[in-house]
Amino acid sequence: MFERLRTFVSALSSGDAGERLARRFLGAKPGWSFVAANWRNPRDRREELDLVMRDGWILVFVEVKTREAGALVPELRPAAAMAR
Repeated sequence: MFERLRTFVSALSSGDAGERLARRFLGAKPGWSFVAANWRNPRDRREELDLVMRDGWILVFVEVKTREAGALVPELRPAAAMAR
């Protein structure tokens, strides 16, 4: 039981760390600014946006997925690597 709780807490910590890293990365881009984090829909609290950023006049909704370095299947690559 305690192992499952430890795994859950660790996942929360890595998810928060990933969101902070994404916020810092996107906020450093010229013209980008932070609007909100972990925004929840007032009509349905289960719906959440990890980050809401602004790129000039455009609102950008960001879903952050944090994974360990070895978690990817060899045939799959992160989207950033595919864009190169």
